[in-house]
Amino acid sequence: MARSMYRLSPKQVENAVGPKHLSDGGGLYLRLDASGGKRWVFRYTRPGGGKVSELGLGGFPGTTLKSARALAQGHREQLVLGIDPAAAKQAERQALREAREKPTFATVANEYIDLRIAPESRNSKHLYQWRQTLGESYCGRLCSMRVDEIETRDIVEVLQREHTKRVGKKIVRGKLWTLKHETATRLRGRIEKVLDHATHQGYRAGENPARWAGRLEHALETVKKPAEPNHYAAMPYSAVPAFVAELAKRTAVSARALEFLILTAARAGEVRGAVWSEIDMDAAVWTVPASRMKAEREHRVPLTERCLEILREMAPEPALRHGFVFPSTKEGVPMSDMVFNALMRRMNVDGATAHGFRSSFRDWVGEETDHSGEVAEAALAHILGNKVERAYRRGTAFVKRKLLMEDWAAYCKGAQYEL
Repeated sequence: MARSMYRLSPKQVENAVGPKHLSDGGGLYLRLDASGGKRWVFRYTRPGGGKVSELGLGGFPGTTLKSARALAQGHREQLVLGIDPAAAKQAERQALREAREKPTFATVANEYIDLRIAPESRNSKHLYQWRQTLGESYCGRLCSMRVDEIETRDIVEVLQREHTKRVGKKIVRGKLWTLKHETATRLRGRIEKVLDHATHQGYRAGENPARWAGRLEHALETVKKPAEPNHYAAMPYSAVPAFVAELAKRTAVSARALEFLILTAARAGEVRGAVWSEIDMDAAVWTVPASRMKAEREHRVPLTERCLEILREMAPEPALRHGFVFPSTKEGVPMSDMVFNALMRRMNVDGATAHGFRSSFRDWVGEETDHSGEVAEAALAHILGNKVERAYRRGTAFVKRKLLMEDWAAYCKGAQYEL
């Protein structure tokens, strides 16, 4: 089947000669001139059934394939909302011209995200988090302010604003800086980067009011780090078999996906984003590409018989195996990142999260089996040792991991397993 998106490779783009144009799918084209020039364009139909229009995205190699795709995706999202990308770009340029001497924080934040974060973002969630934290949800006070007028006290007010947090079934209120300290710390760093960008662009001068050293360290209280790492709440491994049995009684896609997550010891995002092209049913291997892994390294997951049963249940015939393995109710969109924890709440599970099953798995390996900790860490896609050591282990680790995951599947089923 021909690919409808991401048809081009970096090498094709680099070696292509014109005159002609190449389609990457989704309205993104590479225009090639006879003189050797290369430029990216986005072709689309204007909202409301208008004519076909083109929008320039920059020349190659200044604008890379990855950057062009990120820009095209942003324009496709505008079209979904009924926004004409060309008109929006023209309006944005006009607004910048009018406010060039005094842009708002929101304008500079969006400019920084578009220039620095979007082209290098590994996934849509990472980009969404930047836009959300620097938008009205967290920085409402700053968004409408002229960027050259922001002072330390304004940032303190943002970080001390009252927020809520769910703890079990309770909703707790408190100041962002103490209630969600990790989020607040990350937000402070992002504000600092935006204001550094503003200074570099000539929008403001002087010290960065969001800097910690010498600035906010004197205005905000010190929050002690917990003595132990703040891991995701985990279900005791002794309770996992009973939970998996209850899970198996449910027919929802989310239930099958959560069971698959438990059996593979994978992260929630890896399972929600799994596509059929990553699955080799014959070899019983799920290959997660580096672009979807936290450590940015390809991860091969051995699939047990129960995992294969789940996959066959999701798509009995090979002809049906395309797109997301565990599809959401919206075509072409992965399941929400809240779907697993919501399912667990419906099952009356308190004090545990989907991500915590990785800890349950690791505790079980350490306390109930003779499998090595090194193999367990490899199953969790944790990077250990230097490059030479990792290369040496690569040959035998997969076989050992396969045996480990078979034992884990047997344990989760409540069956006996041999060590």
